[in-house]
Amino acid sequence: MTLVGYTLPTTNTEPGAPLTLDLLIQGDERHRTLPLTLTLASDPPAAIFTGALAPDAAWRSGEVICRRLHVRIPTATAPGDYLLHLSTPAGDQPFTRITVRPSTRIFELPEVARLVTATLGGAIRLYGADITRDGDALTVRLVWQSLAPLTTSEKVFVHLVGPDGSLLAQSDALPAGGYGTEQWVEGEVVSDEHRLMLPPDPPPGRYRLRIGMYDPATGARLAATGERGERLTDDAVELEIGEWEIGELP
Repeated sequence: MTLVGYTLPTTNTEPGAPLTLDLLIQGDERHRTLPLTLTLASDPPAAIFTGALAPDAAWRSGEVICRRLHVRIPTATAPGDYLLHLSTPAGDQPFTRITVRPSTRIFELPEVARLVTATLGGAIRLYGADITRDGDALTVRLVWQSLAPLTTSEKVFVHLVGPDGSLLAQSDALPAGGYGTEQWVEGEVVSDEHRLMLPPDPPPGRYRLRIGMYDPATGARLAATGERGERLTDDAVELEIGEWEIGELP
């Protein structure tokens, strides 16, 4: 069995960040279930993957297969340059070096105008929101807090619903300008701004925002639960934003 190559999209990363690594390995059927360990040569060394080499592969003799690994850099990793080692019963092989830069993550919760107690998918908390109107635009700043890592990149939806229940404006986007949820680490706080363009002459009455997340590949929303653990209608967090008179600010 031989490591003949690899693909690593980036060698510059930060603590807690996910990495996708493709290993090109030449071998045969005998090697499918051999144990494989990927180690970051930190102090102390950190095993960031442990598992079978290629348990599902139909591996012909001499064939090169691609083994894809999804791993994370440990959150406690200090900035610096580190070797990655691939270990099997055949031996230990350092094969590339990565640079871990200082973390840019935020873990302190900011002040917000509206506190919210809601959880999405059991993994993300909507902590609060700031809502401001500037002419024909409504700016909604959401503050999220990660409760557990996700492997999927969820989109955020923010819907403005009018007094009659109709959808007047919406934003659907990856959070924080493209900072995908699969990159968040436990405890991290993410500020996420959305801008909604209001229709001309919005009717007076009570308006609501409906907020949540969904998988863009399937359209399935993350289950939304309220303060007491109750499932929220349509898996959306609802915020009332008061009564507007035409031409007036909320």
